[in-house]
Amino acid sequence: MTFKQIATTTFFSALLLSAPAAMAQDPQGYGQPPQSAAAAQPADDATVTSFAEAMGEVQVIQQKFSEQLQGVEDNDKARELQMKAQEEMVTAVEASGISVQDYNALASRMDQDPALREKVEKKLQSM
Repeated sequence: MTFKQIATTTFFSALLLSAPAAMAQDPQGYGQPPQSAAAAQPADDATVTSFAEAMGEVQVIQQKFSEQLQGVEDNDKARELQMKAQEEMVTAVEASGISVQDYNALASRMDQDPALREKVEKKLQSM
């Protein structure tokens, strides 16, 4: 997986995970700025592994729904598919043992932290 693919996946997934529908489900809101340990400290191996697993699952979900959205011209249907994709992504992230907030924080950090990006790329390649 190239850096461009990783960056695109993290951007798309972070965008979907922070959408208003997610905030409506959780009063804390997924779109708030990260206040977690993931935003402030170096990511340990377990966190990077969980993040990479979640990222892989999010990418599969993203690809599945991107294909479904290509033929949709009805805005309501497109919105419905996006909400379903978002729900599946949130479930996949949480099933990987990482919070959505930490996932988003790490996804954002990857753009500015080459060491973290390299660790994630290595984990993804080994999966």
